[in-house]
Order: sequence, then structure tokens, then C-alpha cells
Amino acid sequence: MVDTKKLKAAMVLKGITQQQLAQELGITHKTFIEQRDSGTFRLDKVKRMIEILNIDDPVSVFLAD
Repeated sequence: MVDTKKLKAAMVLKGITQQQLAQELGITHKTFIEQRDSGTFRLDKVKRMIEILNIDDPVSVFLAD
């Protein structure tokens, strides 16, 4: 399950909106929201978010309880 609070915090720190991140991932904003809420990002999208947002501890963000 995605820790949405940590993901949003990483986005704020990087100064990127959900719309911008979705565009960088090559998906629609709606798809981004749906995948974030369901925790079903594809591995390639997770890897790209880690790069874009410079996430140091991806396990705590993308494999949260």
C-alpha cells in the first residue's frame, strides 16, 4: 500500500504537482489518482517516481502497511 502522506510530502519538497508528476509518468491525472489511492503503480512508474522525487527510502513510501 502506498503511504499517500509520504508521497505527497515528497512531491511538496520537490515542488511538483500531481498533474505534473502524472505527465512525467506518461499517465493521466485521473489514472495517477486512481493508482495512488489503490496502491497499484506499475514497477516502472514507481522507479520513475523515485528518480523524479529523489525519494531516499522508497520502501516506506511504496510498501507501507
